[in-house]
Amino acid sequence: KDDVRCHMFPFSRPIWRRVLTGSAHFATGGALACSILRQESKPSAEGTEEGGFPGQTVADYDLYIRKPKVDDLKVLVAEFERGFEVWPWVWLWRNKNGPHHVFVGVNKNVKKRIEELASDRKNNILLIDAMKERSKFATDDFYHKNRCAIVENEIALFDPTSKILMLDDERITCFDECTIVARTPPGCPNGERCDLE
Repeated sequence: KDDVRCHMFPFSRPIWRRVLTGSAHFATGGALACSILRQESKPSAEGTEEGGFPGQTVADYDLYIRKPKVDDLKVLVAEFERGFEVWPWVWLWRNKNGPHHVFVGVNKNVKKRIEELASDRKNNILLIDAMKERSKFATDDFYHKNRCAIVENEIALFDPTSKILMLDDERITCFDECTIVARTPPGCPNGERCDLE
């Protein structure tokens, strides 16, 4: 039998709150398998615990996952899209305005691709530069001119099937295309493989 680790509730605020203490599991057929727990209108000690953004508590969220796992990312995004407050928070999500392109790391080819994507204003571009190597290929003015958001975070969770990732500061990012660049090998100063023609 499936191990159920989450708590889901009917959505009448503020009496009901959902707090996940582990990861959510999907039962056969894609239905979310959860047990029900009722939180009284009087806050519990758990509900007054600090969580999320500064000055907020766990009780300020409709869905709060303390130690998210990869499978939790799609649950958080689905609940966010239904209009619920979730933590970790959905920072970038798919929308009708245009596709999201994420680059993890940078090299000469990424710089060129950013420029190409920026020519169509519908594209949303994010550069995750945890290794802080972007200045080897262009200035921050170049990236900003090409409408490229820059973060220097590490990736904590990555779900390539659902096209969702979570940064180490618990920002969730949905993407349509993700390019991952490996660290530049020695002897390849331009970020290209020297053995390829």
